Amino acid sequence: MKIGIIKLFFLGLSLMGSWIFSGILLDYAQSIVNKRQAMETEYEASKRYVEQFSTQVKRISELKRGYDTRKKQNTETILIDVLSRFQRKRNDFRLVSIFQSPLGIGLKAEARSAAVVDFLDFCEQEMPDFSFQSISLTAPSIDTRTGALLCEFIFRRNDFEASSHQTGSLTAGEKKDEKIQLLSPSPSLKK
Repeated sequence: MKIGIIKLFFLGLSLMGSWIFSGILLDYAQSIVNKRQAMETEYEASKRYVEQFSTQVKRISELKRGYDTRKKQNTETILIDVLSRFQRKRNDFRLVSIFQSPLGIGLKAEARSAAVVDFLDFCEQEMPDFSFQSISLTAPSIDTRTGALLCEFIFRRNDFEASSHQTGSLTAGEKKDEKIQLLSPSPSLKK
C-alpha cells in the first residue's frame, strides 16, 4: 500500500509537472505568435508609410523639375501662358496690356470682382515662383463693360536678379522710387 501511495504521489507529481510545463510551453508559443503578429502589423504600417512618403517625394521632385524648367523660361512667356490658361476657364477676365515696371512685370486687365479673386488664387497655385508686388483695382471707365473693374497687377519673380528679362541693376533713383512705392499706402503705378 505504501508503494501504491508513493506511485500515486509520483504520478500526481508528474501530472502536475507536465501540466505546468505545458502551460509554460503554451505561453512561450503564444508569445512567439504575438511577436510575429506585432512584426507583421509593424511591417504593414512601415510599408504604408514608405508608399505615402514615396508619392510625396515623387510629387515634390516633379514640382522641383517643373520649377527648374520654368526658372529658365522668360517671365513674360510664363505670365502669358498662365493668363491664357486662366482665360480659358473664365470668360469675364480680359487682358488689356502687359508692361514693365521698376517693381517687376505688370499687367492690366478688365474683370469682374469674382474673376479677380479667382485669378489671385490661380496665380498662387500656378506661379509659386512669382509674388505680387502691387495690386490695384479701380472703377471702370465709361467705355468698358458694365461691372468690370480695371485691375493692375505687378509681379516679381522670387529670384528676380536671375530673371532673363532684366538688363541690369536698378539705379539709385529707381531704387528710391521703388522704396517709396513699397512704403506708401497707395503706391502710384504710373511714372
